[in-house]
Amino acid sequence: MKESVKIYNLQDKLEYLEEVAILEYEEWANNKEENKQIRIERKKQKICNMFSNKSFCKLILVNSDNLIGFISIFPNDCEEEKNLTLWYSTMYVKKEYRNQGYSRLLNEAILDEAKKRNFKTI
Repeated sequence: MKESVKIYNLQDKLEYLEEVAILEYEEWANNKEENKQIRIERKKQKICNMFSNKSFCKLILVNSDNLIGFISIFPNDCEEEKNLTLWYSTMYVKKEYRNQGYSRLLNEAILDEAKKRNFKTI
């Protein structure tokens, strides 16, 4: 792993929750007409509610207290495919950190976490 770059479970580093929720909104919100702050607050609450679910994990990649990116495992991802579980999802690396191998670090970390949790398929 690159020097001073660390991976954490977001649950253990809630000071990054707001930034993660904002980045998710900016990248994936399909209805940006809706009130942004309300939607971000709802996203933060949803993430916090998911922490107790064994099938949920959101890892963050940090360098000297700067968030680089994040990745998740969700119990399911969409209404149409509820029978498909677990979902590897929300791989995100900030634009200024792209093409430097950080997505590979996040990918390896989430797959290691899945193994630790005895997940056979994602």
